[in-house]
Amino acid sequence: MNRNRRCFIKQSSALMATSTAGLMGLQKSAHAATGKAPVRFITVMNALGIMDAARDEHLVKTPTDEVQALQASDFRTAIDPFMNFRDNMIVMQGLNNASAISQGTGSHAGGAAHVLTGGNIRSGNTGTLVTTTGPSLDVHIANLIASQAGTPYRHLNFNTGGLGGEGGMSFCYDNNGVQVPRLVGPQKIYQRLFASPVDDGGPKDKFSLEAKIAVLESVGKNITQLKQNLPGMSAKESLNFYQSSIEQLAGQFNSQANFMPSASCENPGAPKLDFDRLHLTPDQIQVELDKQLDRDVDATLNMAFQALNCNFSRVLTMDFGGVQPKITYPWLADDLQKYGSSAGMGRSESHGISHQGSDAAAIYMCVLRNYYAKKYAQLCQRLADTPDSDGSSMLDNTVFLWISEVSRGADHGMDNYPVTVLAGKNTGFKQGGLNCKFDGRSLNDLYTTILKASNLPHTSFGSKSSNTGTIDALLA
Repeated sequence: MNRNRRCFIKQSSALMATSTAGLMGLQKSAHAATGKAPVRFITVMNALGIMDAARDEHLVKTPTDEVQALQASDFRTAIDPFMNFRDNMIVMQGLNNASAISQGTGSHAGGAAHVLTGGNIRSGNTGTLVTTTGPSLDVHIANLIASQAGTPYRHLNFNTGGLGGEGGMSFCYDNNGVQVPRLVGPQKIYQRLFASPVDDGGPKDKFSLEAKIAVLESVGKNITQLKQNLPGMSAKESLNFYQSSIEQLAGQFNSQANFMPSASCENPGAPKLDFDRLHLTPDQIQVELDKQLDRDVDATLNMAFQALNCNFSRVLTMDFGGVQPKITYPWLADDLQKYGSSAGMGRSESHGISHQGSDAAAIYMCVLRNYYAKKYAQLCQRLADTPDSDGSSMLDNTVFLWISEVSRGADHGMDNYPVTVLAGKNTGFKQGGLNCKFDGRSLNDLYTTILKASNLPHTSFGSKSSNTGTIDALLA
């Protein structure tokens, strides 16, 4: 094992001091009892939505029933890269952002505030400085894990960088309804998670942990033998107390051992910049960022995988472009032409295109989704190929949510959201693939369903008036 690898494993242990140690109680009660690793929850946000008219031809075949099997023939441009994960997929339309509709919200920023919180926006908000009445779903799940474990738990919030900007709006909200800061750009993500200087502790971390477990177990056995020879009840009571304490500590060590970095945990390496930002104007920087976007997306998803693989967190949110992204995708020209759009649209910024009502614009939004679907499918494949602590794959214990801040960019729609969920076989979701259209149901109902499928059951989430209950047709 080389020095960089040893340093990284050492750092991994340090990073887990606050988050992984917090899983000890959860691991002891859940993993030891059921043999299943706790759920992972990944949220990816792509702004601007998909126009209704384009969905049957370019998203997914519109189901004739509320819930029906997802067939291979149902796949369209926007989700085709997920074909290999059909058995894990739940593709949904018809869900409403009920709290946004109730408050008359009609903006990208407002939709972003409502979409994961399912709650109301507080009065007095301006621009992107929006506060809500409660946490977003991802933060809430992290909080629930923390409450079970009895310690704070890390939630990671990534943004690709340069697209939504440092001051761009976060989709994540804490318990007080305040936006959770993002790690913006691959460089900052790397510096925060992977580049901290550490002492070279060598490959001994896990071995020393296992040695501690063995010592504690040996001490526990010795105490048991001593108790049998003690005549006084008070002495036995004392030893009972100490034995109980040692057994609890041994269980915690065992828990931490299960959440050590996996054998495939690696430092992804520092992302490289191909241009000097310090000597360029803001407009020139934006041009260069557009050229670099594809590499930044790959770097961000690679670090996301390693953050999960190294057990820095089990709750991760990523947004690619932020709210109202003014991004160009010139390399999509051939695909745009292939699917009947205009190749020239690849050189126009995406937010402006989303407000056009043309067929070419509708196709553009689905081709753009296809680009990101390819990237997300690669992440899911890595999760599927990587063993988890319970012997299954990381994907088997993952719920993956793909959503946007508005359902349609053209009119800032808050109804009929296109939502895709990938759910591992060890979650509480039905397997086999589902194609659904839930007219009139709310995103809140979906979120209570996700909580229940994650063994974190709730009767409601967000604004109570927006809840009608779990969507039982999705549950195993």
